[in-house]
Amino acid sequence: MPSSVDERSALWRTAAAVRRMVLILDDADSGAQVAPLLPGTPGCAVVVTATRRLIDLPSAKWLRLGPLHPADSLKLLGAIAGHERIAREPRVAAQLVEACSHQPLSVRVARFMY
Repeated sequence: MPSSVDERSALWRTAAAVRRMVLILDDADSGAQVAPLLPGTPGCAVVVTATRRLIDLPSAKWLRLGPLHPADSLKLLGAIAGHERIAREPRVAAQLVEACSHQPLSVRVARFMY
């Protein structure tokens, strides 16, 4: 494995150049963090998620996602924690997804506390 980020990035891009792929980079902190992972070929698509806009990714197309509908938040919690449990404790489940502002990642994390 190459020792420098630039060399690793070049190796990655060489490997990615011969493939069609979708690359998902979740919870990025900055454009500089993901830039070495961006393939240089047109056959690849990249989805980068972040909690704030990464202004240092000049060719990015931005899509702001809002919170889930409350019913969808409960469905997500049910899929994770069990629909039977949600049915047994509907008020607690509703309070939990409300406390998570109906954000999918927060609901997923909160399931450990439910």
